[in-house]
Amino acid sequence: MSKFKVVALFAILFNLAFSPFKKEISENKEGRESYEKGEYEKAEKSFQEGIKKYKEKPEIYYNLGNTSYRKGDFDGAIELYEKSLQADPNTDLRHDIYHNIGNSYAQQKKYKEAADFYKNALRTAPDRESATNLEIVRRLLKQQEEQQKEQQKKENQDKEEEQKEQEDKEQDSEKQDQKDSEQKESEQKSKEEQKKEEEQEKQKQSDKEKEKKEEKQQQAAQAKKDEEDKKKKEEGKELLKQFKQRKKLQINPFMLQKDEESTGGQSW
Repeated sequence: MSKFKVVALFAILFNLAFSPFKKEISENKEGRESYEKGEYEKAEKSFQEGIKKYKEKPEIYYNLGNTSYRKGDFDGAIELYEKSLQADPNTDLRHDIYHNIGNSYAQQKKYKEAADFYKNALRTAPDRESATNLEIVRRLLKQQEEQQKEQQKKENQDKEEEQKEQEDKEQDSEKQDQKDSEQKESEQKSKEEQKKEEEQEKQKQSDKEKEKKEEKQQQAAQAKKDEEDKKKKEEGKELLKQFKQRKKLQINPFMLQKDEESTGGQSW
């Protein structure tokens, strides 16, 4: 049975009967007449006026509860039905109150609560409508529980898929981080190697310049030494020349002795 048919069935079974006073008060009469015409706002106003005067009467709360129900205010209806019971726990309206509280919960799809109040209605007075509605909400409750289980299963599956997707994302992120880290390390290593090569090249260049400088210094030193050697050599030659000249000017002692003999002993 579809939900639409169930609602329609409820509409048929949810007969909100009035239990007028033996000596019906004017406010209740006016409210009941407006209610039967479908003028619920006007009926509500009349019943509220009646409550101000007859707070101890369960019927007036019950009728106002029916009006709230017709207006679609199911929570408000339940509250008024409960006030009707509080006004007189032993009221003859107990069965109808329990039944209509069940109706109010059923309209809100609170089938478990509705079933409990239909049971209370049946305990108070066996009734075909209450029994039928009880069977309907039991079926709806079962369907609702199955739907909730299916929904929960779907939510769990979605959660697992979401969790798996999150884990996959985290793994992908970790892989990407690792890849980025490796790439960064590779780039860093490449930079260090390049820097090392540049430093080695600079060192080579420095060594070459140093070698050139030392070579120039050696060449300069050698040139200076050669110059000094040349100078010394020339000075030696000059000394030798002077020595030779002086040697020519020296008197041979043998010659002097011979002369002495020839000249009769005279000497230089």
